[in-house]
Amino acid sequence: MKLFLILLALSLNVQIWGMGVDADISPAQVWFQKGEACYRDSNWIEALDNYSKLVPIYKKEPLNDPNLFARGFSSAGNICQIEEQYIQALDYYILGLEASERAKNEALYDRCLGNIGNIYMLFKDYETALLYYDKGYNRCVANNDFDMQVKFLTNMISTYCYMLQPDKAKECHQKLIKLPVKDIEMHTFYNLINQALIAQTEENYSGAIYFHKQALEYACQRVLDERFVAAEYRELSNVYREKGEIMLAIECLRKSEEIAARKGYTMQMAECYKLLSQLYGLNSDSVLANHYQALYISFSDSINQREYNKVKNKLVRYEEQQNNTYIGKLSDRINLQRWIIIVVSVCFCIVLVLIFFIVRQNKMLQRAYHTLFNRNSELIDSDEKYKQMQKKYLSVVELLKKCRQVEEARESKEVHAMDTKEMENMGDKKLSPALSTEHTEKLLEDILKVMEDGTYVFNPDFSLNQLAKLVNSNTKYVSWVINDTYNKNFRTFINEYRIREASKRLLNTEKYGSLTIQAIAEDVGFKSVTNFVVSFKRNVGITPSLYQKMARKEVIIEEEEEG
Repeated sequence: MKLFLILLALSLNVQIWGMGVDADISPAQVWFQKGEACYRDSNWIEALDNYSKLVPIYKKEPLNDPNLFARGFSSAGNICQIEEQYIQALDYYILGLEASERAKNEALYDRCLGNIGNIYMLFKDYETALLYYDKGYNRCVANNDFDMQVKFLTNMISTYCYMLQPDKAKECHQKLIKLPVKDIEMHTFYNLINQALIAQTEENYSGAIYFHKQALEYACQRVLDERFVAAEYRELSNVYREKGEIMLAIECLRKSEEIAARKGYTMQMAECYKLLSQLYGLNSDSVLANHYQALYISFSDSINQREYNKVKNKLVRYEEQQNNTYIGKLSDRINLQRWIIIVVSVCFCIVLVLIFFIVRQNKMLQRAYHTLFNRNSELIDSDEKYKQMQKKYLSVVELLKKCRQVEEARESKEVHAMDTKEMENMGDKKLSPALSTEHTEKLLEDILKVMEDGTYVFNPDFSLNQLAKLVNSNTKYVSWVINDTYNKNFRTFINEYRIREASKRLLNTEKYGSLTIQAIAEDVGFKSVTNFVVSFKRNVGITPSLYQKMARKEVIIEEEEEG
């Protein structure tokens, strides 16, 4: 039983231990998680050691979880700044920029920009620092990141003041006071410092001293980080120096040196030694001036300006690479746009050529339509003249008929009374031997009289059978006479009469101009508008609507000429 319990306990331990390890976790995640745990415990050295393990992994596989690398490098840079390892911090922030850009982490990218600007500020490279602050601020404005806008504007105010540009510093200060803030405590502290720096830049020394003392008192009351207190003593010393009160300047600077030495703020100590050497030189104390000058040189060597320049050059190369990438993208875009312009230009030229040919063809078509219209109008005029001559001829013929002998009239009646069954047996053979020339002319004359009477022709139900009854004949004779004379069947023959009348009405815009095409088609005997349009175009050459439009245009031209 005891052995069983021991084995059960061992098996549970194995299961619990196995649950605590993720077999799929990558080495980068392991080092990152360890670094984050140490970072939360403020164990800076061990945290930085864990974060440093990410560098070779990132250089080998930069696209594998770039957001994790960006966070790790940013935290490592922050630790280096706390430990005043500014050269190493700059190196980590450069890696953070690359990784956050790959991860498209806008906030982390902006924080890296701000931290790089801060390092340039420490080395008094104000122009370069301002470039990074301005770039980060514009990105934050575009992304509506108010917290980062506050930080960038605060840094930009002090940078403009160190560059002796109070107007631009005030402009940034006006933007700053309009922004919402979360960290009221630090915002109040920085606001006092900004006002002090602006007053100092404008040589308002009493105002600068007042705001610096307010900032010092606020920092001590709120128990802020002592590096802020040391920095304020140093700034206050600078104001007293510019005002000419050297002893007060030395006193403030000694307090800043004391805090920096106690806390191990290397950069601030080096700055204090440099300024103390200058102040004692102004106070004619060469011994202390040389002493602090020697201390400054030793601390400057420890900062290692050469390494700073090396990392700075690395950052320049990174920026050049980014610029080259951006320029390459712009070049590709320009080439694409160039090809688009070429294609659009070619298409535009083709369209112009097509428009030219279409316009040319349209003009030729219009001329053809006018020719057809004029010819049809001439035909209608000649048809009217023919009808007038025909009327005169018929009147003469009537006189001659009265002189004809009764014998001829009887013979004509016999011909008309011929049995229809006999004619049906004749089939499709030509009927000319059965009708004399005189009888044919008489039948044609009767047919034409009926056709000239609109009462019958313009009736949509008018048929060949009705026409035969009206001329006292049969359909075979009537059809034969029409075919033999005009080489057309009855339907084509009657449609031509109707189309001719429709053409007259379309021309007569004064009387029929208010009627539609459908109304005119129905008036002349067409049951279907479609059939009317097809028949009109076959006979005239153009559609009835275009014919009517041209007729109206002719009327307008004639009225203008008469006017």
